[in-house]
Amino acid sequence: MNYTKLKAELELQAYAGLTNEQAAAALNIENIEAKQRVDYADVASYLSVVGKFLAISESTLASAKLYMLAASTFKTFNLSKPLVEMVIINSLDNLVDDGLINGTDKAAILSLAAAPSISRATQIGLGQVSAGHVNNARIS
Repeated sequence: MNYTKLKAELELQAYAGLTNEQAAAALNIENIEAKQRVDYADVASYLSVVGKFLAISESTLASAKLYMLAASTFKTFNLSKPLVEMVIINSLDNLVDDGLINGTDKAAILSLAAAPSISRATQIGLGQVSAGHVNNARIS
């Protein structure tokens, strides 16, 4: 257990007044949305299944060309990075605006990044936190 990191976290206002047990429970609850990398191959598979990949790949519209360039250049995208998320959403919006996909397609593509929720403890690299860990961090 990284007690320095745990102590710093416990000094946040969110844990003020909580018992050791309550603080551990708050750290361990899996309520933070997580996102995973998405392979463009998975996006292409989806677009193929719904009959839209060929139209995008053969389109001369800028939105389609940008999508195809990104797919061939990057291979994956990571929506847990805010800048990447913004670029991907804008790219999908452009495909929607140009009539190459619809809102349902956009939502389905974005859902490929969904991962199981994680805890704050996991997010900051602590793993499972016990009341004993919290107590030791607070007295250190």
